[in-house]
Amino acid sequence: GLTAQSDTSSLSVAQMKRLRLYAEQQVKRALESVEGVAAVRVGGGLENEIHILIDQQKASQLSIPITRIIDRVSAENINAAGGRIDNAAQAFLVRTLNQFETLSDIENLFIGRFEGRNIQLKDVATVESAYKDRDVVTRFNGNEGIEIAIYKEGDANAVNVAQKVASRLNEVNNNLPSNYTLSEIYDQSVFIKQAIDNVKSAAVMGGILAMLVLYLFLKDFWATVIISVSIPVSVIATFNLMYANDISLNMMSLGGIALAVGLLVDNSIVVLENIDRHKKLKVAGSDNATANEKTTAEATDTEASAASEGTKEVSGAIVASTLTTMAVFVPLIFVEGIAGQLFKDQALTVSFALAASLVVALTLIPAMAHKKKKQQLDHEDVFTTPAPTPPTSTLGKVMYYVTLPVRWVFRLIFVFLPAALVTLVIGAWHIVSKLLSVAFKPLIWVFNKGFDLLASAYEKLLRVSLKAKALVLATAFILAAGAIMLVPKLGMELIPTLSQGEFSVEVTLPAGSPLARTDAIISELAAVAVNNNDGGETKVLRTYAMSGTGSLISAAPNQGGDHWGRLNIVMQPSATAADMDAVKRALRDYLAFKPQVQATFSEPELFSFASPIQIEIAGYDLNQLQQYGDAIATKLASFNNFADVTTSIRDGNPELKIAFHHAKLARLELDASTVSQLIAAKVGGRVATQYSVEDRKVDVLVRTQENQ
Repeated sequence: GLTAQSDTSSLSVAQMKRLRLYAEQQVKRALESVEGVAAVRVGGGLENEIHILIDQQKASQLSIPITRIIDRVSAENINAAGGRIDNAAQAFLVRTLNQFETLSDIENLFIGRFEGRNIQLKDVATVESAYKDRDVVTRFNGNEGIEIAIYKEGDANAVNVAQKVASRLNEVNNNLPSNYTLSEIYDQSVFIKQAIDNVKSAAVMGGILAMLVLYLFLKDFWATVIISVSIPVSVIATFNLMYANDISLNMMSLGGIALAVGLLVDNSIVVLENIDRHKKLKVAGSDNATANEKTTAEATDTEASAASEGTKEVSGAIVASTLTTMAVFVPLIFVEGIAGQLFKDQALTVSFALAASLVVALTLIPAMAHKKKKQQLDHEDVFTTPAPTPPTSTLGKVMYYVTLPVRWVFRLIFVFLPAALVTLVIGAWHIVSKLLSVAFKPLIWVFNKGFDLLASAYEKLLRVSLKAKALVLATAFILAAGAIMLVPKLGMELIPTLSQGEFSVEVTLPAGSPLARTDAIISELAAVAVNNNDGGETKVLRTYAMSGTGSLISAAPNQGGDHWGRLNIVMQPSATAADMDAVKRALRDYLAFKPQVQATFSEPELFSFASPIQIEIAGYDLNQLQQYGDAIATKLASFNNFADVTTSIRDGNPELKIAFHHAKLARLELDASTVSQLIAAKVGGRVATQYSVEDRKVDVLVRTQENQ
């Protein structure tokens, strides 16, 4: 929203017109060129317009109808092409120019003659620079300003477009006048980014907790590393499969990854545990051989055979287990409708992650489990290898000592320096692992004690359960039956209520209410929300109010006219759900004293199809439908379970109907169409032409004076 600072409590007409003009010429043009932006809609403020106000008494005395004035103004404001003239030397374009340059040109326009005297427009009308009839009033934190609504293209990414728009707005802010303020009121991408970031952090935290649980049970750092590697490797492989299937990182796909993180290590644990079991069997089988008789090659063969046999033994089981889990998610891919659109990305992501984890468990885990801890580093010979002896021949000695500095430089850069870096990294790794092992010792001790107590208690409970089998089965059956009976009481909804710390109030006044009254009601609501602080600091961060639907590009049928308005309230980051409920209660209490005002409270939703509960009444008599609808709405509103009960049938706008007497029209040589157009021109006015101001066009409206 664009607002301006003023020395007075409200902006003057001239200031509001300049503010609107700046928004259209500077801000709107700067944002329309952003890639991904489909349209920029400017609403609020005062839009410049030239008014020609006819004095009907003077025009009638001079026998000049309003239609002649409209025709003369339109005919005399000309800027048209007149063809082309070619001669031997040059070609000329012909243009007929008779545009109005100033308001005086319009006032001095000749519109007819009366009793031999030329009649000018200023003799029967007043020409002034005014503004168009207002159809919307926008306020930001109580101050009137200009709303700039930005709509993205249908296939554009909302987050990317928002980032580009934010970058362009920074450029606009740098050139903004000192008394103007351009502030962000609502950004749809913020909710999207917050949701995605929350899912990302949940997935990362889930992976870390999974590694911690593995370490507490395995008590082996290297085994934990082996299994933990399956998580990032499987996730990276999942990203590749997502890219191949044109799946973006959204809440559903990231939710699938977060869900799959806990499943990714299952196959790896089974494979590693079976490999470890085979290693122990190999060692037990070779206990009769002495350590001196076992060579390094034999030990390596033992490790390799254990990894191979252990993986082969459980491969069928983990494949069946993975396919069984995937069978739960794969059918969701083929679901149609809104449910299919919601869960397709998640089902594909989980299936990709499980398939990747299966491949990792059958390939990478055995390879890492086969690797045995070495007694010395692979690059240790770099530091222990003695320097080569110099040659004995004279030429060899000369070349040896001449090339010695170069060889030392190359050896330092490409041998000693990399070896030193590797040594430092490995040393840091060992130090960190030692520190972590020391830090985790108390946690492991507490975990072991707790797990032993739990195992002992479970063993005792199991023995008691086995002695009372009938009682255990009966209890399980009763609990299952009770759970089934609770299902209908859980409630069903498409998407749970998402609290973003903001809500909106839509207000509908009786049809025919002027825009000023709607704006007053909305402004009072905003003041009630801000001042609802119980003597402390306000819990409302900002408010945005819109009265009328002039700037809504997608207004619903029930959001029409000057009698409709909306107030958006954003709470402070520190505000709780109870604070937001308190503000809502204060607004409802205020609206309770406005009997003719209907209000609906809502919060931002991912999917908004209709009201949670709708009652449809069918019939042919609109009066009876309205009567029954009001009766049902009144009855429902009396229950505490229902709030914001409204009806779709509303009174139409009040009208003044003019009926023509065709016989009298015929005697006066008039017709209904001509008289209807004359009345429309006098009451509502008609745009006769456009007045050029620099590079923009301003409408010239002709109508009668308000007091006539």
